[in-house]
Amino acid sequence: MRYRLASLLRNLAAGARLALFLPVTRLAFRVDVVQAILLFAVLCAIDIAGDRLLYAGAVFTLQGAGSEFAGLAFLALAAAVVGLALRRVELALALVVTGLAALPAVALASYAVFVGAPHLAAPDAVLALAPYALLAWQTAIFVRVVALYVERAAWRRWAIAGAGGVVLALPIALASRLVDDVPWFRMPYTLGAAGELSAASEPVLATQRELLDDALASLDDRDPGGANVYFVVYAPDGEEAAWNDHVEEVRDLADAKLGTKGRSLVLRTHADTMLTTPFATVSNLREALAEISEAGDPEQDILMLYIGGRGTRGGVVPARLPPLNLVSLTPTGLRSLLDDAGFEWRVIIVASCYAGAYVDALGDDHTVVVAASAADKPSFGCEGRGDPTFFGNAFFDDGFAQGDSIAAAFAIARDRVAARESERGLSPSSPMLHVGERIAPMVRHLKHGGAGTMAAAGGWHIRPALWRPRAARDSVVRTHVAATGYGFDGARHPLRQ
Repeated sequence: MRYRLASLLRNLAAGARLALFLPVTRLAFRVDVVQAILLFAVLCAIDIAGDRLLYAGAVFTLQGAGSEFAGLAFLALAAAVVGLALRRVELALALVVTGLAALPAVALASYAVFVGAPHLAAPDAVLALAPYALLAWQTAIFVRVVALYVERAAWRRWAIAGAGGVVLALPIALASRLVDDVPWFRMPYTLGAAGELSAASEPVLATQRELLDDALASLDDRDPGGANVYFVVYAPDGEEAAWNDHVEEVRDLADAKLGTKGRSLVLRTHADTMLTTPFATVSNLREALAEISEAGDPEQDILMLYIGGRGTRGGVVPARLPPLNLVSLTPTGLRSLLDDAGFEWRVIIVASCYAGAYVDALGDDHTVVVAASAADKPSFGCEGRGDPTFFGNAFFDDGFAQGDSIAAAFAIARDRVAARESERGLSPSSPMLHVGERIAPMVRHLKHGGAGTMAAAGGWHIRPALWRPRAARDSVVRTHVAATGYGFDGARHPLRQ
């Protein structure tokens, strides 16, 4: 046992030198399965301690082990790929041990940044770069790891090490998109236990009232001199967590590309966001539309509404969050809401199954309707067809990044959907587009600032990760809940991306 611990300390010391770009050789490391297990335990201990600092007042949960083991599996798989590429399969274990020995330095630095972030005087833009800097550091470490075990001429050695380092770093960097990053400490209401905070409890309902009031009060008045675009995201499916990050990303994209910052709003129904985001209920949508109508000019401005959820036949988009009994959104119901609010110019995007029903109900000369599927067809998220946000990602991330109009964005999204369905052997969902004759000239160039600017601003972005996808975790806010006069409230983490 003494030998094992001495080897562990030796590995940690050598790993720190490697992480700090000090001279080190592969002979400084002790490579065996026991050391891999011990180093993994050290990283888990660092994460447990770090999460304890980040999530003050939270409760320990073993669910945090899931993302730890996922991180180890990703690293082991990448190491095996590098070993096979070098025709030295036995290197896989050495790469894992050496990488694990170096990562504690990165993990400690990561927690130091994010625990200390609220106390730093640095601008938000500088702090937002921290995850990317940490990711670059981690990648450089993995390049050094591979270089230790490559015996080639200098230029070939570093070329191979560069490629191998990227292979080792990439799966971990993408882990936050593949695995839910559950922290080791969570507030009791997120644990699903008997003491879980109910969506129907008084603290939640009181907080929800405040959240909606604050969101509506923060809407800017219209800019005079032309048509303004107001953007609303409505995602009522409380059973699908994929919408949580997606709706915020879509809103940010619209703010950047359509100039809707200060005139955009997210309504989202989910247990993880019930203390941070107003619920996507028909009542809240009605109130939001009324407020936007008052802040803007419903006869001149354009309302863009993005609806996402698991649709059913007839175009019904159910709202689910037990034990609340919520009203589902229907095409005729939405038509009534829009008419009551007085909007003349409308762009409605529906990412759900059987969304074509909204074309039939809303398709007039003053309206654009983008539907993820025909009225009689399922789309992604239904009947086991995959990621429910796929159409929205294709339309906003890809379509708006490359196209210069709604029609062009739709064409790009339609082609992406068709390609995905063909790859998986799925029946076509047949996305639909209706552009009213009178609104067509108004939406021909909706982008704010020109196509070149928008293409540069858009596109896919990495959520950087360290040993685990800690640095860019959106869920930090969900577990920081402080008592208020009404019961509970939440606040966003300063480094949310």
